[in-house]
Amino acid sequence: MTDPTPCVRIAIDLDGVLTEHPRPLAAAASERFELQLPESAFVDSAGLNVPIAVREWVYSSAGPAANLAPSPGSQQFLAGVITLLGGENVHIVTARPRESAVMTRDWLSSNGYLPCDILFTDDKTSVARMHGCGYAVEDSERHARNYA
Repeated sequence: MTDPTPCVRIAIDLDGVLTEHPRPLAAAASERFELQLPESAFVDSAGLNVPIAVREWVYSSAGPAANLAPSPGSQQFLAGVITLLGGENVHIVTARPRESAVMTRDWLSSNGYLPCDILFTDDKTSVARMHGCGYAVEDSERHARNYA
C-alpha cells in the first residue's frame, strides 16, 4: 500500500533567515574593499552584483559571515520543519559560494542546527525545483518572486 500523503519538500534560505540580518557583512566588505554597499547587499549579493572576490572573502573561514548570530528561534524552526517533513525533504538553499561549504557547515553545527542538505547556488529557484521543493522560506524579494 502506498502512502497517500504527498511528499512536501522545502527550500530554506540561510542569510537573513537562519542568520541575523546580513547588514554586518555589507559593512565589513565596504570597509575592507572601500566600497559603498547597501546594508541589504548580502540579502541578495548575486542579484546586486557584489563582486565574487568580495563574496568569497565575506564567506571565507576568516570572513565576517563566520561571526553572524543565529536568527532568534531559527534553530527551533529548522528542527521543527525537519521533524515535520523529514530531513531528506529539507534543503538549505544559499547563494553563498561553494568554497564556503566547510565554514557554513561548521557555523550551522556550532550554532545548534540539525543537519540537513545544503545547496550552494546563485540560481536558487532552479536548483530548489530540481530537488523537488514546492515551498520556500526566503528573505530576498527577487528570489521570492522567482519561487512564486
